[in-house]
Amino acid sequence: MFGWGQGSFLPIGVDIGTRSIKLLQLRRRRGQLVLHAAARAEIAPIEAGAERGDSISAALRKLIAGGFVGRSCVSSLPAKQFHSRSIRLPQMPENERTKAVMFEAKDRFTFDFDQGRLEHFLAGEARRGTEIRDELLLFAAAGDVLRAHVESFTRAGLDLAAIDLQPCAMHRALARVLPSEPGGLQAVIDLGVGGTQLFMMQDDRLVFYKYIEIGADTLHHAVAQKLGVD
Repeated sequence: MFGWGQGSFLPIGVDIGTRSIKLLQLRRRRGQLVLHAAARAEIAPIEAGAERGDSISAALRKLIAGGFVGRSCVSSLPAKQFHSRSIRLPQMPENERTKAVMFEAKDRFTFDFDQGRLEHFLAGEARRGTEIRDELLLFAAAGDVLRAHVESFTRAGLDLAAIDLQPCAMHRALARVLPSEPGGLQAVIDLGVGGTQLFMMQDDRLVFYKYIEIGADTLHHAVAQKLGVD
């Protein structure tokens, strides 16, 4: 993201969560990146179906008028809207590994990748006895989910330049600021309203990811039930 464009304003970053949407834009000033504008609004929950897309478009149109420059955006896909798996494969050349990943993914995901998107990341090596295998993280999104995501931006009059995955975006952002030792592991817990993301980083790599369907809502309901309040 930070290498794009020659102007002082960077593309607008859009984070779409379970019930809210956040926008942030940075600009270059005197060789530094500084905050130019930020905004947040409530949106329909993921379970709302088509109504959620309309809610996102309406929120984008309203928020973008609050001091943001340009119409170019990058967005992160909410954790509930993509699938993740980890697999282990024999070590092989990268071109062969890509074919093997696609073959394995068809057994683990139920949708057609011709319409959706599959990405994989090499997490590291896994050793069992004398055998060494590659551990890979797979992330997949269905075509209808991606189309709905893009259409929400199009209806708002925005140019969606790239779609990222939330754990990957968070990993890159945290890698810039968190102190680390070579080879050391760092675990990050992102507690959201509808669920929790747990991922681990080692050096510049994302080596583990897990989405847990327990979030702030679950905790709120448990406390409310215990106290006998709504």
